[in-house]
Amino acid sequence: MSRRLFHKNLSLFKKREKRLFELAVSTHLPSNFHIFNAKSGEPTLKVGEISFHSLKSPSKTEKENIKEWAKKINISPNQDIFVFGLGLFYHIEQI
Repeated sequence: MSRRLFHKNLSLFKKREKRLFELAVSTHLPSNFHIFNAKSGEPTLKVGEISFHSLKSPSKTEKENIKEWAKKINISPNQDIFVFGLGLFYHIEQI
């Protein structure tokens, strides 16, 4: 996600859900929680030694992961999918 789109989403979030936005931005993250740019320039997330997304190209990697996952399970286009845990939403964009 580009920084421009990220800031646009934040502005919309603040406009539509002001109380939830205020709660989100006032939440203090643990010291081992790091968001930084991957080699591709996209944001990626690491908590302690656990990487939640690729350190090279998060969106490309998640696209490949979702394709593999979709092959392994037989789902129809109209079937509901529940996702637990979001990370930085790269996998959600692909679904």
